[in-house]
Amino acid sequence: AQVRDSQGYTAKGKPEKMADELKQKGNAAFQAGDNEQAINWFTQAIEIDPANHVLYSNRSAAYCASEKYGKALEDATKTTEIKPVWPKVLVHCGRYSLQTPVS
Repeated sequence: AQVRDSQGYTAKGKPEKMADELKQKGNAAFQAGDNEQAINWFTQAIEIDPANHVLYSNRSAAYCASEKYGKALEDATKTTEIKPVWPKVLVHCGRYSLQTPVS
């Protein structure tokens, strides 16, 4: 089977394979410092595999690196809804809390 995402990206095989390919592209973009592109790749992967906690966690890190702390926290929260024990996402939540003034 061939799967197409909302951006027109296609991959043969199972949707999980396509989501993994997009995740790898997101990871590469994130490592290269292209946070906006990483967010785009992770978002496309989430459209295909919305139950994959790693995708939300990775996008949370990219949002954090882009100083979009509210969105980072939203994805961190979604990660813990899917996978309650995921230590990496606690780092993203911690980064958010350090950037948010206490009232």
